[in-house]
Amino acid sequence: TLGEKYNLFPLRPIYALPLKKRFPAYLDAYRKLLSAEADFGLRLWQSEKWDVFFIYSSALDWLGHNLWSYFDEEDPAYQPNSPYQGVFQEFYQLYDDMVGRFLAAADGQTTILVISDHGQTRRPDKLVNINEMLRAQGLLIPRARRSGFHGPGYLLERFKKVLIWVFNRYGAGALSMKLLHRWPGLRQAFTLPQTIDWGKTLAYVSDLSGIKAYSYGGIIVARDRLGKRDYEELRDHLINSLKELQDT
Repeated sequence: TLGEKYNLFPLRPIYALPLKKRFPAYLDAYRKLLSAEADFGLRLWQSEKWDVFFIYSSALDWLGHNLWSYFDEEDPAYQPNSPYQGVFQEFYQLYDDMVGRFLAAADGQTTILVISDHGQTRRPDKLVNINEMLRAQGLLIPRARRSGFHGPGYLLERFKKVLIWVFNRYGAGALSMKLLHRWPGLRQAFTLPQTIDWGKTLAYVSDLSGIKAYSYGGIIVARDRLGKRDYEELRDHLINSLKELQDT
């Protein structure tokens, strides 16, 4: 295996939380990681005859998620004269150098592709809580809170948030994925809020993102609980309700 043949320690992942006081250390670590990735990638590429060779680097992903507001002047959180204002340009130059090294080492029969799993822009500063819209229309029913006591469902939600924070804080993402593969029911426990009365709720926003910090997907309609209500009529009502949402 590669781990037995090469020293992979310089290529270990960086679990970098968005703690501002540690930004200089994170950036220095990513500079070293990028250099190590380029050196090791070229060494490995030139050591064998490959049909397909793939190398992955993650520095720009962390930069985009955590430092975007330091260089985008239109971002509401933009801070002029920040020491991080030129970081994106610096790292794009580092990546250009990395690609250039591979291009220089390639022969005329080699095709090099540079691809990304997603682009990057600033985070939206205005959000819409679709579940709140559904609640206001009586389609999503929250669990009733007892006076002076939040109940086990609300306590479980608090525990889930703490557990996710621990996983993120100590880089236990790989462990969480293993747990979800081992016990698939954990995914549902994390993605279905216990603060919702599922026995009475007719529509809610799906959460296809698992235990990540954001959700995406469509509106789920519980057909088995519609009773005499027509599904297509409710579907059209939801579509029109979304169209009528306005920024006030």
